[in-house]
Amino acid sequence: MVALLAMPVLVYIVLQLVDIKNDAVIGLALFHTIFNLLGVLIFIPFIPVLARVLIKIFLDIKTEVTLFVNNTTTDIAEAAISDMKKETLHLVSKVLPFNLSVLRIDEKIVFS
Repeated sequence: MVALLAMPVLVYIVLQLVDIKNDAVIGLALFHTIFNLLGVLIFIPFIPVLARVLIKIFLDIKTEVTLFVNNTTTDIAEAAISDMKKETLHLVSKVLPFNLSVLRIDEKIVFS
């Protein structure tokens, strides 16, 4: 709403600084930069409030997403490669059914 209300002022500023008949791209870039700076200046006071709301919404729950790679030492390359293969297969086994359901493809068709 602020940007729409301030549009005539933003256009006036750009027209005073740039000859848009000769440098339309520079005028557009300047308008876009001023528009973005205005947005940043408007939201700066609300950052602490937004941060508190987001922290309440997205609790800091730490979950282990990997099964095999967490406990693998990097000193033994063969073990790391083996566990990486296992982790990749595990990830595919979790992601493939989800993708099929999103695409509305029957799993029986793919896995038969």
